[in-house]
Amino acid sequence: MADIKRKNERAEEMKPNEEIVMSWRLKAYPANHFAKIKFILKDESDSTSLLVEAEGVPSHMAEETKNGLTRYYLASIARTFGFSARMS
Repeated sequence: MADIKRKNERAEEMKPNEEIVMSWRLKAYPANHFAKIKFILKDESDSTSLLVEAEGVPSHMAEETKNGLTRYYLASIARTFGFSARMS
């Protein structure tokens, strides 16, 4: 696995074709606080679903975190592959 360390994100674990686990934070999080974000790929035979799980998100920042993940990751993935992202 490549060593990915940026100010607001850090790769923790990668299982090719299955999942990526990373520590991630919004700038507005308390100092030195990171949430654990898991991107899970699910083979649906004729398509692939991307599930996003988040642990350790400050409860008062849940909606802001959801918006940040959508803006920084899901929208970029959707543009790259030419489809829209739905986050529920």
